[in-house]
Amino acid sequence: MSKSTKITTLYKGAFKGWAKTAGKRPTEVDLVNAGVVCAQINKRPGGMEYLAVAMYLRKGGATQGQVQAGCHSGTAVNVYHRIVNANAATAINEPNRSDVKGGRNHKVYALALTVKKATKPKALKEEKAPAPKEEPAS
Repeated sequence: MSKSTKITTLYKGAFKGWAKTAGKRPTEVDLVNAGVVCAQINKRPGGMEYLAVAMYLRKGGATQGQVQAGCHSGTAVNVYHRIVNANAATAINEPNRSDVKGGRNHKVYALALTVKKATKPKALKEEKAPAPKEEPAS
């Protein structure tokens, strides 16, 4: 069983009764990416905040009303701000939208993975070899 399959089974119950007002369910890719982000702020898979992060990472992000409907819990906006402040992901500006037809507009919270520049560990960096000493010519 692959790691991503294990992640989706953690949310089988939440996905079974997924509310239409929560928007599209997060995909396996969104859940795996949420794992990458949550690992940087010490959140484990299985919790509703983890699912909220997956909703923020999905295309188009999520409003707080959608997160509350999908996670069956209170707001998870604090986790969003912790992720952005820790540079674990980048906040994306999305236009406000209504959760329901005819409703008022709500702020959309959306995240994108932050690609960090890979660096070589100090032990693997190429070190300049000292120039060989020249022996005096005889």
